[in-house]
Amino acid sequence: MTHDFSVADAARALDKLMTSLGLGGYVAQGGDIGAWVARYQGAECEACRGVQINFSPGPVPANAHELGMSEVEKALSRGLWFKDVGAGYAIMQGTRTATIGSVLSASPLGLLSW
Repeated sequence: MTHDFSVADAARALDKLMTSLGLGGYVAQGGDIGAWVARYQGAECEACRGVQINFSPGPVPANAHELGMSEVEKALSRGLWFKDVGAGYAIMQGTRTATIGSVLSASPLGLLSW
């Protein structure tokens, strides 16, 4: 038996969990895959009052060099820098998956620091 779960399925399941707590609403936070789930919750789930994400991928347009940019848009180039320099955790998770698992299971402090 196989199951094909989607971002929408995960978002609806989390929404059901959060609304079952009897609160007036909730805020969703996500990074990596969770960012997609949180976006769905913000757009489709009535009880979701806000969304905070720390992962927002988007391709650079092929004609980016031809487009004019505001000062604010120029500042966004830091995102490209982060992709090249600051995303070491993603590389480690993608290439040395057991490393993170070993750290997280070794001690509560390791889990907390992650």
